[in-house]
Amino acid sequence: DQHNVQAYDFDQTDAGGFVFTGHTTGYNADNWDCLAMELDSAGNILWNTTFGQPRDYDSTFIQDECYGIRQTDEGHFVVVGGTGDTTSEYSACEHESGCSDEWKSYVIKIDETGDVVWDTVYGEPAEGHNAAEYVDLTSDGGVIVFTDTDSQGAAQPNNFGFLKLSVLP
Repeated sequence: DQHNVQAYDFDQTDAGGFVFTGHTTGYNADNWDCLAMELDSAGNILWNTTFGQPRDYDSTFIQDECYGIRQTDEGHFVVVGGTGDTTSEYSACEHESGCSDEWKSYVIKIDETGDVVWDTVYGEPAEGHNAAEYVDLTSDGGVIVFTDTDSQGAAQPNNFGFLKLSVLP
């Protein structure tokens, strides 16, 4: 049984190890789920976790893809990515952020043991795709998120935008 595991970003931890993020079809994922993993300085896995489905759509069709991770000043981790579907076989519209086939920015906070303590999606209904691609910390304790966006100007494949979050819960 083969599974895909794709790592897209990493950060060095305060303890001298590394934390990675990406997405996977393994680790009991129904489809693509986000993956985060921390390694100590010797390369031993301290924890790994998968997460997704922030809008509670059918997990058979939804892809949760994470692309950016940073350790916060409190020792937690902020992870960003996108959530949506890419199939014409499925479309649901029950979530306040819009339909499942419209990709939204997915922002997750993980504690020092790999447990998800908070997650949400950003993007208004019918404003197009706005998947998060990269994250960095800001001097005021917040984060800046780089997005692949359709809502910043005319929808084109090369648009980008920024999402600034002042403080993470």
